[in-house]
Amino acid sequence: MDLGIKGLVELGDNVFLLRGSPSTLFYNGETLYIIDPGHGGKRAKQIRRVIEKLNKPTMIIVTHYHSDHLEAIPKITSTTSVEVTVAASRLDKPGIEHPEYRIGMTFGYPLEGAEELLLFRAPPVRVDAVLEELSLEVETVPLPGHTPGQVGVRAGNAIYAADAIFGERVLGNYVLPYHRDPCRALESLEKLEGIVSDGVVLVPGHGPVVSGSEAEDLVNLNIRHIRGFLDRVAELANGGAEFGEILRSLLGEARVQSPGHMMLLEQSLRGALACLARRGVVGVGIDGGLMKWRALNK
Repeated sequence: MDLGIKGLVELGDNVFLLRGSPSTLFYNGETLYIIDPGHGGKRAKQIRRVIEKLNKPTMIIVTHYHSDHLEAIPKITSTTSVEVTVAASRLDKPGIEHPEYRIGMTFGYPLEGAEELLLFRAPPVRVDAVLEELSLEVETVPLPGHTPGQVGVRAGNAIYAADAIFGERVLGNYVLPYHRDPCRALESLEKLEGIVSDGVVLVPGHGPVVSGSEAEDLVNLNIRHIRGFLDRVAELANGGAEFGEILRSLLGEARVQSPGHMMLLEQSLRGALACLARRGVVGVGIDGGLMKWRALNK
């Protein structure tokens, strides 16, 4: 399919991709499905051209509530005459519609009025439909961990995995790319293992498109990265350690570039400690007036 739009790549029958960070996936069925429009005026203009060229009912699927995946939506919906519906999971819908909830859940700080600390910022986006209640031409796949309600979208021969998986460059830059719950992120990656073994094209939100053995290798690399992070946190809690002590040890291994990145690492560490506690690997108590995490010897 040649829509004459620069940067648009055909992945298979009726499936095409607009590269970026994040990338945007399109499925051209009876309805035009657009998965994660991303951010920026240029991206909004490119997507609007696709909508107007095809001129059919359009559904935007937001995979999760992070601003970089949805900031362009109001710029698209307010400037096209085509009918556009916005859909998202039930769990992530509140974060899409309410920036204060989105910011608090993502960064762990009440940052309203401190926008300069945010990596991305997006306005409220109205969600018209809940994915769990819809019958679609594409298949949604729950991939929680990065956020509570994140979904992937399987369209034709491709699966858009959103931020359940990251490219090798992103993994190399961080101790752990942000996951609100690393243990659930691991479960989602194990689900992706079975999907990519079917030979589908794997589209990360941030990273290169891969298939076959390259897709399997990338999934396994992400699994090893999260397991290594969890093992490192458990090791640092051995003998008892405050949250700040564990964080400082991790920072010696991280490339923290801004306060926003620091807050995301803090949230990933909180998520790791919580899921290790659920697994019975670590416990927490008060020692000398301080809250300390301690590895549990079984």
